Amino acid sequence: MLTPEGLKKQFDNYRKWFSTLLIREFLNLPIKEQNKFIIMVERFLLDCRKVYKEATQVTEKIIIIRITEIEPPDNRDEDYKIIGIIKDTEKKVEIKNPATIPLPEIGSNVTTTLFSLDKKTWYSSKQELITKGR
Repeated sequence: MLTPEGLKKQFDNYRKWFSTLLIREFLNLPIKEQNKFIIMVERFLLDCRKVYKEATQVTEKIIIIRITEIEPPDNRDEDYKIIGIIKDTEKKVEIKNPATIPLPEIGSNVTTTLFSLDKKTWYSSKQELITKGR
């Protein structure tokens, strides 16, 4: 489940990781390996730009959900299913929550982002929209 607080924390972790990578690893690589690494990073940035360009066609909606139920996954590699009520519309919604992200408490309110291509069917992640929505 995407929450603004979770995204901010993840980006802060990435920022620290990149800084550490630069100072401890990249700095000490031989020039030939530095060149290979730069090519790999440039390809990554190109892929990020492609994903970003496609993402501009996706509609995003930030909502507040009151958690009513949490279903554990069948397998350890799957996501938890969080069931709740959208605060503004009182509609029931199911959202996936990766096992790596702490679970909210039942009864709590969680801010999250939903994604859609047609503004009718909404998904809890862009990955889910791409795999199920197309």
